[in-house]
This record gives sequence, structure tokens and C-alpha cells, in this order.
Amino acid sequence: MSNNNIEYILEKLTELFPNAGCELVYHNIFELVIAVSLSSQTTDKAVNKITPILFEKYPDVYALAKSDISDVEYILKPLGMSKQKSKNIVALSQIL
Repeated sequence: MSNNNIEYILEKLTELFPNAGCELVYHNIFELVIAVSLSSQTTDKAVNKITPILFEKYPDVYALAKSDISDVEYILKPLGMSKQKSKNIVALSQIL
């Protein structure tokens, strides 16, 4: 896709959704990446209830990368798909 096409698409999206925003609550890019990963198959409202607990225990990429997956899974249980989501966000943190 050319830069012109990308610019055109972004322009049209801005026209269609001038006040678009993110409902996820985050304080830095790392938290946003994790929150977006967790938002699959659930609501932003549900994610916003869980992330403060998660980020209090694992405040940065290093802590989450070294975490016990079963502990992360327990925290994520209310979101559903907690086994897969916990594996994914810990693996993502390890890659980062």
C-alpha cells in the first residue's frame, strides 16, 4: 500500500470518527500494548478492572517477563481465556 493510500485512509477515518479515542486506561506504551492484547474477546471495561491489579504486581516489562504464568493466569481469570492470554502477555514481555 502506498503512502498516498495510507494518508487517504487515515484522512477518511478521521472524518468519519473525529472524536475517536481509546477506552483502555494506561499510563505508558507497555501498559497499552498489554491492555490491547487482553482486550481480545472481552470488553475494555473488563480489561480496565484487571489491569490495575496486574500492573501493581508486575509494574514493567521486566517484572512481567519473569512472572509465574499461573499467577498471571489467576489475575486474568475474570477476562476469560486466561490460560492463553497469560501465556501470550508473558511471552510478549520476554520478547520485548
